[in-house]
Amino acid sequence: MCLLQAVYGKYIPFLIIGLVGVSASMLQTLLPETLDEILPQTIQDGETFGKNQKYLSCSWKRSISVPVEDKHLDENNQS
Repeated sequence: MCLLQAVYGKYIPFLIIGLVGVSASMLQTLLPETLDEILPQTIQDGETFGKNQKYLSCSWKRSISVPVEDKHLDENNQS
């Protein structure tokens, strides 16, 4: 056991960090997609958020966003 630890002991921290990183990246695929979704504001909304999404579903909706500066210009021109 001591010989095994002497040979591989310096690699164990790197192995642990690598396994934690890989497992975290796999677990994040279970989280719901939030792109172009209205985020939940209450606990009840949070419990139902993402229930209708499939595993590894991705929203491919293309939204056109207006830069913040343009929004302010439009508001100033309307008044």
